[in-house]
Amino acid sequence: MKSMRNIGLVLIILFCSYQISFAQTDKDFSVKKIDFIKMSTKLARVRGELINNSSINLRHADFVIKVFNENKKLIAESNFTIRNFIKAKAKNFNTTIKANVKHISSYKIEFKGASEIPPSP
Repeated sequence: MKSMRNIGLVLIILFCSYQISFAQTDKDFSVKKIDFIKMSTKLARVRGELINNSSINLRHADFVIKVFNENKKLIAESNFTIRNFIKAKAKNFNTTIKANVKHISSYKIEFKGASEIPPSP
C-alpha cells in the first residue's frame, strides 16, 4: 500500500483575486474552492475545500498554505490539518494567515504529510 507519510508535494500555484471556484492540483489532492476573507489590515481568514483523490483514507493530512504578492514574494504562510480525510471525499479547511487580503495575488498549498486510517480487519 502506498505510504504518504513523508511525501512533500507541491499542490497548486494559482493567481487569484480572493476566490477560485475550481483548481486542479496533483493526482492525490485538488482544491475545490478557496476564499480569502479580510479580518483586519494584517490578518485574513482562509476558507476552502480540498478533495482527497488518493486511494487512501487518512486519519489526518497536514498542509501549508503560502501566499504571495504581485511580485511573487512570499508574504505569509500558515499550517493546517484536515482530519478524517476519506478517499474520494471533499473536506473543508479553515485557517488564519498574517497578511492583508489586498496584497495577496497568488497562493500555493503544499502537502506536508499524513497518517493512514488502518484498514478494518
